[in-house]
Amino acid sequence: MPYDSHQPNLRRLKKSYSEAFRRTVFFVGAGSSTEVGLPNWYDLAQGLFDDLDQATPSSALSGELLDEFNTAQEHLQDGRLWDFFESIERNWTQIYEDYLKEVFSDERLASCEIPSVYRRIWRMRNVGQVLTLNIDGLVRRAYEDAFGSDTPQLLEFPGTNVLDSKSYFSRNYPVALNLHGIHTQRTTWVMNASERKKLFSSMRGGSYLSFLRHIFENYIVVFVGVNIRDIAVSPVIEEISKSGLLQDHYWIVPNISSDNYTWAQRNGVRTINYEPELSDAGRSVHSPVICSILDEVEAFKSFDRPAILPEREMLTERSFPEATDVTTEAARNPISARRKLDARIEFLGQQHGFDGKQVSGFTKEYSIPIELTSIIGNTAPFNKLEDVVLSTQISSSNSSNV
Repeated sequence: MPYDSHQPNLRRLKKSYSEAFRRTVFFVGAGSSTEVGLPNWYDLAQGLFDDLDQATPSSALSGELLDEFNTAQEHLQDGRLWDFFESIERNWTQIYEDYLKEVFSDERLASCEIPSVYRRIWRMRNVGQVLTLNIDGLVRRAYEDAFGSDTPQLLEFPGTNVLDSKSYFSRNYPVALNLHGIHTQRTTWVMNASERKKLFSSMRGGSYLSFLRHIFENYIVVFVGVNIRDIAVSPVIEEISKSGLLQDHYWIVPNISSDNYTWAQRNGVRTINYEPELSDAGRSVHSPVICSILDEVEAFKSFDRPAILPEREMLTERSFPEATDVTTEAARNPISARRKLDARIEFLGQQHGFDGKQVSGFTKEYSIPIELTSIIGNTAPFNKLEDVVLSTQISSSNSSNV
């Protein structure tokens, strides 16, 4: 078998996914797209360099332009691809744009085969959101191919507008976050160092970083076909890891190197190692092995007894008493008022997200009755919570009772 099905991190992922105590989202990169003929990040850079090398007249390669050519070549050889694309875009603008238009043309992407890994991910029962660094649109096509037209619309957002996706994400809508842009929207592309810096440091970039932190702190993220050591991802993971807020995240990675393994260990990322298959031509083929791993994750049934959460009452009526009326009721019957407020917040949270504007606005407008119904003590009527009566005070101060 090309992977160890008993490796501890795979067992842990299967258990966490099956119990679904925290939602699982996938983060995919160019790895799967390369198997259907699209270039990975390095091959894209190499192809661009070959184009400009052929297209630039030798008579023009002198002075400052020659220096820029040599600098770009050094960036490529050293793997500093963000700086490489930056240099080419600045000095060979037309060649740069023509090359990207050709590689990511509508005709080429529409005729591209859909990666089987993407289809497999969308068909997993506990997966509804996918993040990608690709701009090829194959994540969207995989969703449409997996479900057809009789399914909820997939909501797509570029990295420049990730904040717009937050309420849909929290409500478990089908969402694809194209962090480096959508191929039909050129202004959303993030292809070079300046565009990446703008995404991370602008006002909208602050929202971008904040949203990525939110994802890594609140969801289980599974990385597939992506190098999470890339500076587009790793700084966020390293920052959250230092804060101690990083949740369980998994990197499905082929033949992990010592350097990558050490980094993952230090930053709390769990690795699931595998050996890719070889095609007849001797090329590494990853999709069959990754799909087998995902099949195993999907099929696993936890033997632990699931936690059954109590059903919560929701107050769905269009009209809700004014804050002054609820305040009066809170003073007279705090238990009844508390139940109404709780049921209303539950309804707004389920409909619009508990961190959405509706809940925030409601808690501000009803802050006084919420505060009144939150008072806890050992005398009536403040000594009762549902069916529990508080009878003994352990300690007290000016600000709290225990």
